[in-house]
Amino acid sequence: MIRTIALAATLLASATSANAAVTITRVGDAYSNANGGQNIIFRNDFNTSQEQSQVTGTGFLFRNVTDQFGAMPAPGNPSGSTANQYLSVLGGGTATLAINPALNINSFMIDIGSIDSYNDLTITFNGAASQTFTGGQLLALSGIQGPANGDQVSSRTNGRFMFAGVQGFSSVTFASGQNSFEIDNFRAAVPEPATWAMMIAGFGMVGAGMRRRRASGQVAFA
Repeated sequence: MIRTIALAATLLASATSANAAVTITRVGDAYSNANGGQNIIFRNDFNTSQEQSQVTGTGFLFRNVTDQFGAMPAPGNPSGSTANQYLSVLGGGTATLAINPALNINSFMIDIGSIDSYNDLTITFNGAASQTFTGGQLLALSGIQGPANGDQVSSRTNGRFMFAGVQGFSSVTFASGQNSFEIDNFRAAVPEPATWAMMIAGFGMVGAGMRRRRASGQVAFA
């Protein structure tokens, strides 16, 4: 009996780990038009107070792309974005962006600048499990050769990355052991409003059908 319980626990742990697995793909240069084939309806450029208020933690700040301190998430200013800001997590700091669980978002894209080995990105799933990637892993798992050495101009260490999993995500946390971790353009994909409307209508039709079947199956007693 004890062996059976232990085996069941092991299988459950393995299943949870498998479900929580995240794949990382390099989809283009930072500030590119690449969207990974997704319908993007949520975008966070960190350039308004409303967007910035969604980020919690300590030891981070928002920098203008014209600032010379540190490295923004791409070499060179993106066209027409001189007022844009990016998130910079300093040494020993963390910044967490919460995601509404009701959206069931299981993929997102971000622009990352000058990836360093001491950068960490942690994805927390709706089931409270989490998965952490170092800067070196971000490069290696997306098929990019070479060290995470914080090069501020190389396209190898500056780009747009897509993270996709099976379970929905509840938050993303950025941390850095030293200055700094630069992130911009957090994008997540959820169904289009029209798709949501069709799904709701479909659920309504299914519910109506079930009610009709229950009504026709009722027996009348005298």
